[in-house]
Amino acid sequence: MRQIFAVPLIIAIGLTGWPSHADTSRGCKARWEIRSGASVRAFGHFEARGSCRNSARANDCRRAARKYAQDCFWSHWGARWDDRIRNGTHRPSHCLGRGGLGVRNYRLTDLKRGIEQQACSIGRSTPFTVTVVGVTYDGKRCDSQTMVSASYTITGEMCGKQ
Repeated sequence: MRQIFAVPLIIAIGLTGWPSHADTSRGCKARWEIRSGASVRAFGHFEARGSCRNSARANDCRRAARKYAQDCFWSHWGARWDDRIRNGTHRPSHCLGRGGLGVRNYRLTDLKRGIEQQACSIGRSTPFTVTVVGVTYDGKRCDSQTMVSASYTITGEMCGKQ
């Protein structure tokens, strides 16, 4: 009788699989950078977290985190003229986290103004051109650079000069 009960139990465990390690997450850090010649200004620091099945697949988590950050860079770049985002009443669609995953601590609202403030702090005579880059870093599979603009022109008016 015991053997009859044990066989279905063994079959049930075999079909469902033995419990594996719990889902895990890993993250990457990210920031915006303004580059002009040898000058680099960083701002808008945040973090992104990705999920994977277990710690043996941690690099999958990091790849997902990097993708969340890159999507945020492009989303905010595309919405940099949107007044609802610039005044802080809305967030760029891909710069939000859900359930501990995705983008975290993204506090930058007015990307256009952030770019201009950082560029003007370089101290070059206007007009000049900067490169706008989204950078992810801090771990295996995190390091990447997303160039959103290679030719953002900074004018004297942006820097408060007439």
